[in-house]
Amino acid sequence: MNATENVRLEERDEVVILHLTGPKGHCLHAGMIAELRAHLAHLQDSPAVVITGSEGFFSTGLHLGEVATLNRLGLAEHLLAVEALFREAWSFPRPLIAAVNGHAVAGGLVLALCADLRLVADDDEFRLGVTELAHGIPFPPLVLQICKARIPEPWTSRWILGAEMFSPKAACQAGLFSDCLPRTDLLEVACQQAKRLAAFPPEAWQTNKASLQAAVLEQADKEYQAGALDAWQELWWRPESQQRLQAAQAKYGE
Repeated sequence: MNATENVRLEERDEVVILHLTGPKGHCLHAGMIAELRAHLAHLQDSPAVVITGSEGFFSTGLHLGEVATLNRLGLAEHLLAVEALFREAWSFPRPLIAAVNGHAVAGGLVLALCADLRLVADDDEFRLGVTELAHGIPFPPLVLQICKARIPEPWTSRWILGAEMFSPKAACQAGLFSDCLPRTDLLEVACQQAKRLAAFPPEAWQTNKASLQAAVLEQADKEYQAGALDAWQELWWRPESQQRLQAAQAKYGE
């Protein structure tokens, strides 16, 4: 078993488990992003990978305190790093399973949605949602395309435009997760499913996955080429958006 500052690696039979362990609800701060990207790059030849959280959190998304310190250039670079993580998770060539065992909010839930198979713990204390709009921030192109691909109708608009928080059962009923399981069974079932997917011929499996994932990447790239990143930044820097972000930062102690 290996560990870095924000991610602990465990090998269980043929499956590598990435346990998110970083501070502030395992938020996606620069160190967490860099570690996850490094692990995904290193594990591309592994049979299968499971991502899970710890201590009641999967991930709470961006570290608001960190992004509050960034200037325009720094924010653009940080956004590109976040989107690179999502792109690499979405395109990961081997089976990637999310075992969501705690709160998964904003970018934390998006990370889970990048997985090929998503399982969630049946615990009414946990909340899940893509809540960026509550802070006056639209979704960057890749995030929006991932959410559209993973949140089926008639739930798409409610999740994306409503910025609501949902229970694991509600998230499962909406189709974001295939199963809502007891916490004690979640990781074991995730590993079983990972091994099942890893047993398929790798080249055929990777070909099917790449075809399924391609439309999301292509549409996001079109929006970037049309200047979507600049438009997103302008909305971020509006005074009303900054006020909402500062209020959220104060609320969550970041």
